[in-house]
Amino acid sequence: MRPDLVARLGENVPRYTSYPTAPHFHPGVDAAVCRGWLQTLGGDDEISLYLHIPYCDKLCWFCACHTKQTRHYEPVTTYLRSLHAEIATVAGLVAGKGRVRAVHFGGGSPTMLKPE
Repeated sequence: MRPDLVARLGENVPRYTSYPTAPHFHPGVDAAVCRGWLQTLGGDDEISLYLHIPYCDKLCWFCACHTKQTRHYEPVTTYLRSLHAEIATVAGLVAGKGRVRAVHFGGGSPTMLKPE
């Protein structure tokens, strides 16, 4: 391996799972701040969505994602109700602004979702 690349790229950095990244969130980032961010979107802006499904039927030893194991679907159903409500809220704030370029499902495991 090239020493110049190791020197330049070999440092520890946060995992990139969102923008803003996790270190930017703190108790002062409340619903009003998030609404403000969404309201700055322009008509030509591209939007990438990440939908987090924080449940798995088993935990993988290598996974560092925010997830929890469940063998019952009730917590997933409850979470999905909240996720649907948040999607509706965000859709109302960004209606007519930008266009969705990408949708990413992560978790946990989106395979926990039932077709219905």
